[in-house]
Amino acid sequence: MHWLIQDGFENDPAYNDLLDNLNRMGINYTLVKVIPFSDDGIISEIDLNTIAEPIFTYGSYTLSKIAKKRGYTPGAFLSENSNMKNLLQHFGEEMLNCDMIFGTIGTLKPISENFFCRPLEDTKSFTAKIMDSDDYLGFQHRIVSFSGEDAYSTITKDTEIIMSSCKNIISETRFFIVDAAIVTYSQYMVGNRVLYKADVDQYIIDYAQKMVDHYQPDIAYVLDIAVNSDGIPKVLEVNNINSSGLYAINNQKFINALEMLTDKYVWLT
Repeated sequence: MHWLIQDGFENDPAYNDLLDNLNRMGINYTLVKVIPFSDDGIISEIDLNTIAEPIFTYGSYTLSKIAKKRGYTPGAFLSENSNMKNLLQHFGEEMLNCDMIFGTIGTLKPISENFFCRPLEDTKSFTAKIMDSDDYLGFQHRIVSFSGEDAYSTITKDTEIIMSSCKNIISETRFFIVDAAIVTYSQYMVGNRVLYKADVDQYIIDYAQKMVDHYQPDIAYVLDIAVNSDGIPKVLEVNNINSSGLYAINNQKFINALEMLTDKYVWLT
């Protein structure tokens, strides 16, 4: 398989480790630039049309969308199944934010003085976070005022979002899932502190596999598990495997799993 890797992330040790492993494993890759505010802009030193192997992309969400538009296979795993409404239908009370409500930026009002807010889809259109009502109303006013036929933005008044009550979280762990199996994982938050760690408690791993066995939104994806203040693991969200942070995962296992997946599904151009 030929990997298209977006450059510009050289300050991330995990990104550099990914490149080192691709080099060591003798896997072809090309560094590309993505033109900002473009829906099909890739700058590459080689003609991408000459690549005869299946293509997998890693970089920004924009690169994933371009890969899908160009028809690269497997390209990028983007699925509406990863939106929060669908996840709630399948995971129910196993979702950390099972009390979430849905609406658009233009219509949804604050549910309390402080609340959690994020996009419905895994689009990275804005950062999921705790907001207070005043901040949200100011954010809403700016988006609604800016929206129009001539406005270019990844967020509009019609962007679907969710709101839920605030939760106390002990830790957050990211699992890379390929073909119904946990391939590698990394803790990335402890309380409010960023902490990348490859060692994860077995009960969290077991819970993640239980959720994978219960429902798989795509062939390859990222599953984030949060442990709440009662020490109970819950599904936080599902993300696109092509643009998710690598943290302290085992990149060799990540690469191997995708290479084997390509062989299994015979994605040949």
